Amino acid sequence: MKIWKLLAATATAAVLLATPAMAQTRIALVVKSLGNGFFDAANKGAQEAAAELGDVEVIYTGPTAATAEAQIEVVNALIAQQVDAIAISANDPDALVPALQRAMERGIKVISWDSGVAEEGRQLHLNPSDVGLIGETIIKLAADYLPDGGDVAILSAASTATNQNAWIEAAKAVIPEKYPNINLVATVYGDDDSVKSTEEARGLIAAHPDLKAIIAPTTVGVVAAAQVVTDQNLIGKINVTGLALPSEFKQFIDNGASQ
Repeated sequence: MKIWKLLAATATAAVLLATPAMAQTRIALVVKSLGNGFFDAANKGAQEAAAELGDVEVIYTGPTAATAEAQIEVVNALIAQQVDAIAISANDPDALVPALQRAMERGIKVISWDSGVAEEGRQLHLNPSDVGLIGETIIKLAADYLPDGGDVAILSAASTATNQNAWIEAAKAVIPEKYPNINLVATVYGDDDSVKSTEEARGLIAAHPDLKAIIAPTTVGVVAAAQVVTDQNLIGKINVTGLALPSEFKQFIDNGASQ
C-alpha cells in the first residue's frame, strides 16, 4: 500500500503546485474501470494522501467498462462539475486527448498515471515503474519455470492500453536475446473484464495444445487465467503468471496454478 500512497501523494502534490489555493481542492481520480482491485488500492492510497494533505477531496470515478468512449463520458461530466484536477489512467492514449484538452482549456489541471495519455492531452505523466523492467520481468517469471523453453501466450487488458502495450513490446524485445527458447504464440485482450478474460484464456488453451504458460500483465486477466487453469485441471501443465494483487492471487499460488 505504501507505493500507492506515495503515488497518490505525488500526483496530488503535482496538481496542487499548479492549482490556486482554495478552501478545498477537488481532484478526480479517473480509472480504467470500476470494480478493479488494482484501482481500488490506488484509491485507498489517494484518500489517505488527501487526508494527510488536508483540504483535498478525491473523487474516485471511472466507467464500468474499460473503454475510451466510456472514459470520455466521465471526463465530460467532470468538466461540467468544474473539478480542479483530473488524474487519469487512460484506456487509450489518443482518443481521450480532445476531452482532456477541453478540460485544460477550462483551467482543470490534467495528469495521467499508470496508463499514459499522449503529451498534448495532459500536463504531466507519473510512471509507477520502469517499462523495460516490467517487460523483462513478466517474461522471466514464465521462463524461470521453463528450463527447456516452450510456448507462452499473453493475456492483456485493452488493446489500446498504453501501459500494457508498452510492457508487451518490452517483453517481446528481450525474448530473442535472453530467452531464445521461449516462443510467444499469441497475444489476446480481455479488456480488463473478467468474463471476456476468462473466454480469452479458454481460447488460448484450446488453440495452442502445447501451451506452457499464460502471462497476464493485468490483475483481472491473471486471476481469470488462473481460475481457468484450475477449473480445467491443468495445474502443473500450464503456469499462470503476470501482475497481480496478493490479496486476489494468493489462492492460485497456494494451489499451484501459479509458480
